[in-house]
Amino acid sequence: MQTGRRVTLDDFPRAESDINFARLVDKVGIGNFSKDPRPLEPADAVIVRQCYDFMYALGVFDLTSPITLSLPQTDRYLSLTAISQDHYVKLLTTQPGSYSLSEADIGTRYVWIMYRIFVNALDEADIAAVNDLQDAITVEQADKGSFEIPDWSHDDLDAIRSHLAALRAWGNGPVGSFGDEGELDPVRRLLGVANGWAGIPDHHVRYVGIFNPAEYPTHCALTVGDVPVRDFWSITVYDADGYVQPNDAKVYSINNQTALRNPDGTITVNFGGPEGLANRLATMPGWNAAVRLYGPSDEIRNGT
Repeated sequence: MQTGRRVTLDDFPRAESDINFARLVDKVGIGNFSKDPRPLEPADAVIVRQCYDFMYALGVFDLTSPITLSLPQTDRYLSLTAISQDHYVKLLTTQPGSYSLSEADIGTRYVWIMYRIFVNALDEADIAAVNDLQDAITVEQADKGSFEIPDWSHDDLDAIRSHLAALRAWGNGPVGSFGDEGELDPVRRLLGVANGWAGIPDHHVRYVGIFNPAEYPTHCALTVGDVPVRDFWSITVYDADGYVQPNDAKVYSINNQTALRNPDGTITVNFGGPEGLANRLATMPGWNAAVRLYGPSDEIRNGT
């Protein structure tokens, strides 16, 4: 027997967002930030296809009372994103300053706030510097409010998510999946909600999928030269369900800021193979990888 409120394709983005909001509220309450004190471990993932190049500050806020957020000045990559309950990106900025948000601005009562702060996960001094930035993030709100959402059917959500995940193989990546209302193809929007919840628009980051090549079941490598991005690029390996699996090396992403380079300046990323290989990402049955290009150039966005 089905329990909970029925979920359809029409309200899947709202239901999926509500469930993700609820997980965070269960962890830290409404109107509070969860600030990672350390780089993420696989067990810390709160959303599918989590990025491991960042330390995060995350919060869900009840906009019955408006909020004002700060974005500190820094030389490293730091962005602020506001996502509505309908999974529309209503704010995305890397410009330091103060930002005020109301229910009228976002379009829904609740908003997901996400700060992404680039970190070298293997450098303790860099981690400490990110902690200082997290401490500089502030929010002002007169009343934190409360959190009330429908009792959505988890069976329906699981079924819809599974069917949409299967469709991903016939797409050309998540182009057109993330953005504001009126900007998105409706089918690609659904695929983005199911396969990359809390993703951000193409003009800020371009996502490229790499699926497990059958001819290289245990080890393959990708060598990369200069990539025309303003910020950085990274590669992360996920299991068939879109989650990172733990490994002894605790290496969960490779990016051009911290990777070991070849003598000619290129970077070789190893997918699987013997432990100890430079820039090695552990693989598993059904693995797939996501390439993220932050600050993509016009030639990347235009495919030229």
